[in-house]
Amino acid sequence: TLLCDELPNYRQHLTNSAQNPTELRQLAHKLRGAAACCQAKSLQTHAGLLEDMLIGQQAVDHDVIASLTQTLIAAIDNTINERGCQTSGYQPAYTEDKQNETY
Repeated sequence: TLLCDELPNYRQHLTNSAQNPTELRQLAHKLRGAAACCQAKSLQTHAGLLEDMLIGQQAVDHDVIASLTQTLIAAIDNTINERGCQTSGYQPAYTEDKQNETY
């Protein structure tokens, strides 16, 4: 699907935009809409949380934003895994399956 094709790009842009609140908000907004169209509820929720935190913020809490961004990236990885997206050369850093593994 189109969402599967775009998720690795969103992930990369989120990683590269970590210090730019305006760009993060725009990415979260776009991803929230794309997720809503494709009924990816978890992804939509996490993108919305990040977007909402960044709307109208004069003083941005960088720790909270970093945490929400990492959670959104994890949601992207999980969506790719759950939907069986075929992404060439993509290796997710985190999935729920890995979270539950014991070493």
